[in-house]
Amino acid sequence: MVRRLNAAFETHPVASIACLLTSEMASIYGAHALLLAAHADIPASFAVAFALSRTLRRARLPAELALAAGLARLVPALRAVRVTALLNALPAPRAATSAQLTTSRWGRWLGRAGSAARATVDRYGAAYFVAARYLGVGIVLTLYGALGTGIDVAAYLERLGASPALGTTLGTWAAAVTMSSAVYPATVVLAGLAAPAVGRTGTALLRRVRPPSPSA
Repeated sequence: MVRRLNAAFETHPVASIACLLTSEMASIYGAHALLLAAHADIPASFAVAFALSRTLRRARLPAELALAAGLARLVPALRAVRVTALLNALPAPRAATSAQLTTSRWGRWLGRAGSAARATVDRYGAAYFVAARYLGVGIVLTLYGALGTGIDVAAYLERLGASPALGTTLGTWAAAVTMSSAVYPATVVLAGLAAPAVGRTGTALLRRVRPPSPSA
C-alpha cells in the first residue's frame, strides 16, 4: 500500500491533490448528512469548542511533533509515505519573484519556515498529518468536555443574538468536520488509490482538447 501511495503521489501529484481535497470534502459532507439523518442534537458548545481549538494551532506544534514521532515509531509505514512528492505539483516561482523573496527579510523568513516544514514532513511522512488530525480531535473533545462542566454556552450565545437553531447548525457542522478528521487515514488511502486513474483520465481528456501539434 505504501508503494502504491508513493507511486501515485510521485507520478500524479496534481491528481493526488485533487483527490485528497475531494475525498476530504466528501467525508465532511457525508458525516454531516449522517448526523442530519440521525437527528443528532449537537449543542452549540461543540461549535465553540471547535472554534477555540482553531486558536491553538500554532501553540500545539510541539505536541504534534512529539505525537508524530511516537506514531512513526509505532507505525513505520506512515513515515515511509512521501507526502512531499505532492509539492511537485506546485508552480515554481518566477525568477524575479524568487529573487525578491531571497533578498527581503520576510522572504528569507518565509523560506526558512518552508524549509523547516518540508524537513518535518520528510522526517515523519504521513505520520505528522495523522498525528496533527488526531491531536486536533482530542483537543476539540477536551474543550467540549470542559465547557460542559458548568458553562451555559447556549444562554451566552442567545445574549449575543444567536438563535438556538443557529447554535445547533454550527455544532452539527463542527461535529462533521471533527468526524472527518477522525477518518483522515482512510481519506488519504482512498485518494491515493483513485489518483492514478484520475490522472490518466485527465491526461487523455487534455490530449483530446489540445492535440499535439505536428512536428515541422
